Amino acid sequence: MFLKDCWYVAAWSKDVSDGLLPVKIIGQPVVLYRLASGEAIALEDRCVHRLAPLSCGKREGDDLRCMYHGLRFAPDGRCVEIPGQDIIPPIARVYRYPVTEKGGWVWIWPGDPQLADAGLVPDVIGPGNPDWKIITSQIDYDAHADLVIDNLLDFSHLTYVHANSFAADKQWAEKRPKVERIERGLRVSRWLSTAPAMRPALTLYGQPVDTYQTYDFIAPGILTMQIAFCEPGSQKRSDDGPPVDGILRVNGNSQAVTPIDDHKTRYFFGLGSRSADTSDEQVNMIGKVGLAAFTEDRQMIEGQQQIMNISPGVRPMPTNADIAITHFHSIIRELAKQEAARMDGSGTTA
Repeated sequence: MFLKDCWYVAAWSKDVSDGLLPVKIIGQPVVLYRLASGEAIALEDRCVHRLAPLSCGKREGDDLRCMYHGLRFAPDGRCVEIPGQDIIPPIARVYRYPVTEKGGWVWIWPGDPQLADAGLVPDVIGPGNPDWKIITSQIDYDAHADLVIDNLLDFSHLTYVHANSFAADKQWAEKRPKVERIERGLRVSRWLSTAPAMRPALTLYGQPVDTYQTYDFIAPGILTMQIAFCEPGSQKRSDDGPPVDGILRVNGNSQAVTPIDDHKTRYFFGLGSRSADTSDEQVNMIGKVGLAAFTEDRQMIEGQQQIMNISPGVRPMPTNADIAITHFHSIIRELAKQEAARMDGSGTTA
């Protein structure tokens, strides 16, 4: 069961054009396109007649024509033409999802449209922001979204899973982060003192550095991270965060976990560095290393899913590295209870 009253990333803005883009969000088929005005539209990808996908149809102005039996739908979802039939019943309409755009992403709200507040979309580091140079991509996982989310909430795995890509120091596995509750999510931060820098391609500094990582993780599965590589001794000067005059470089990224269904997940990511710190060549290298790391994640996570599929009665054993995971799943349960209460009209949570 997935949350509905929240914003999911459906696609990169650059990938939504005047063509028809089929996607699936929490099991529901959706077709994306842009009106002549440039506004992004998301309609139920399912004709009301014989349930054919509208994404297999064609554009006629701003309308969509189903190419099975020719029903035509306006951008608001109303059927405005049925060939050979003059009367169009009121039920002849497809659902139009609330949509907004921010940070280079098209976001969809699959829940109660009256609650679709664009202000709930978190601030992310995305393409087009002049302060950042960002490389974008996405990966599909043959795994449940929870496994991808859990992987992003516990970076102790960097030391082991990403030994080849990031070459992360053992401190990532040994030092526990600070975890704080924020609105609809968590803030996770940690210092790693005078650790050897990760791949020079990521830091551009081969010498040991103090590294400060902080990220917000917001329901249903949105991560925005900054990593500051600092002069040795910076942690001692400012334990709550990097001193401005000690920062050598800041990398940043935003990531989004979108459930396709119970068995597949789409993982969007934008990786890069502050514009003042990097060149196009350097940020391309950051993207290359990041993609290699996320491919390592996929191999591990899909392996987890395969084991879980054949071991349905076996439960994972938590360790103290799982504190952020535990807190985030509690937040999701709270939000799910609130949704259930709104659905039954009680207005209260259990």
